[in-house]
Formats: sequence, structure tokens, C-alpha cells
Amino acid sequence: MTLFYTHQDRLDETTGGNQLHALVRGAVSRITAAFKIVHHAIVTAKTRRMQRELVFHEIPQQPLILGDKWDF
Repeated sequence: MTLFYTHQDRLDETTGGNQLHALVRGAVSRITAAFKIVHHAIVTAKTRRMQRELVFHEIPQQPLILGDKWDF
């Protein structure tokens, strides 16, 4: 062994490190994309829920039974 020998050199020689690194990079990028999609879906759902709650609280409800007071 020399001072300039690294474990990466050995990985490239024995297992085709470039191919392995490319596969890992591809897998990581797909996982990252999936997490971004899930995060966007969660944010969208929470935003829509908050908007619906605000809309329902802003509009007064008409009484369901005659004689009830308006819900202001």
C-alpha cells in the first residue's frame, strides 16, 4: 500500500464503483422526488382545509329550524 491509496480506488477496481455510484445516485434522486411529492400533497391538503374552515366561519349559517337565531 502506498500513501496515495484510497478505499475508493479499491471499490472502483472490484465492484465497478462508477456503476454502483450511478445506481445509488439514481435511487437517492427518486426517493428525494417521492418525498417532495408527499410533502407537497400534505401542504396542499392542510392549506385547503384551512381555507374551507375560514370560509365556513365567515359566512353566517341560516337557521335549520324556524325560531332559531342566526349564527353570527
